[in-house]
Amino acid sequence: MPSVQTERKIDIACLIVFPLICVFGFLLAANGYASNRNHEYAAAVQIACALTVIVLPLLRIKKMFFAPYWFIAIMTANIFMFSFMVLFGTYDDIWWWSPFTHWLSGMLVTMIVFMALLVIKNYTTRISLPNGVLLFITFMVGMAFGLLWEMWETLMDVIYGEPTMVYNTSGTIRDLYMDALGSLTMIIIGAILLRHRRPDQIIGRIGLDHKMKTIGEKWDRRCDGKPRAKRDLK
Repeated sequence: MPSVQTERKIDIACLIVFPLICVFGFLLAANGYASNRNHEYAAAVQIACALTVIVLPLLRIKKMFFAPYWFIAIMTANIFMFSFMVLFGTYDDIWWWSPFTHWLSGMLVTMIVFMALLVIKNYTTRISLPNGVLLFITFMVGMAFGLLWEMWETLMDVIYGEPTMVYNTSGTIRDLYMDALGSLTMIIIGAILLRHRRPDQIIGRIGLDHKMKTIGEKWDRRCDGKPRAKRDLK
């Protein structure tokens, strides 16, 4: 495990390098060098990606949420794959780009849901989440996000009046299948983890112990019908 000083240097580097890549992409799109026919949309995507890739490194620097670096790597790779797809037209030029992106997205979203449910399971006593139920909810929520993404892509086409995101129905169905495959991949990984580790061991050092313990205690008191302590009313 790297030292605290090394982690801080890595976090600062991520906070600088990641958005700079998006800024470069924005300049390309703004000056008409994007492969996407709608240069305004391509430029807007670069801005959105720049704001997104700084979230986890910034939270680590602020000591609010210590996301594991493997998690940051997967999320950042996913964001950049989408950014490059819009900017350079890799959706059309590389046949596996879009399916792989959707598979990775499905796994990433399901991973976030899995971690969130583990936090609930670990810090509350009145919410019963057997492993099978936890995995089923995780899979269904991951699938729901995949559907919402396809709906968002359709909405973008309606707004811009041209097929910017959705090219045909078969492509949308393929994307949904890849989202489902990504979710299923994470469910298998989650099932293996739950078989060999406790929730607190899986969550690890993410910096939520104090806050989540307090929230869990409040929830347990409400479930028991007990009044909140004075410090909870502040």
